[in-house]
Amino acid sequence: MKSKEEEKEYYKEYYKRNKKKIYESTLKWQKNNPDKVKEIAKKWRDNNKEKNAKFQKDYRKKNLKKFALRESKYRKKYPEKQIAHRLAKQIPLHSKCQICSYTNKLERHHWRYDKPLLVATLCRDCHSIQHWR
Repeated sequence: MKSKEEEKEYYKEYYKRNKKKIYESTLKWQKNNPDKVKEIAKKWRDNNKEKNAKFQKDYRKKNLKKFALRESKYRKKYPEKQIAHRLAKQIPLHSKCQICSYTNKLERHHWRYDKPLLVATLCRDCHSIQHWR
């Protein structure tokens, strides 16, 4: 029977010898199991919030041009949203969420972008739910 160290070395060597094969089979599995992949990723993000936040922050710093280009394309594609967001900043937030009455993490929500002054104050959770719908 092998010790744990020997077993580790064996698997390291196996991985080195079969890296391409393992990679291809992993991609195939991910393609055939998108729901499981999402579930695993969500579980990892939930268990590694600080690590994930640091990674995202570092990635954004390294790719500033990429994000700036994406944002400028978005602004050009949706000018009515930009106008609505600018006008909404002038409207004060209510003291609590208009759906659940929660008082923390409040955000503005546009029901319709063609009516930029029609804004609700929602907590982050209720706001997310409204966008999922």
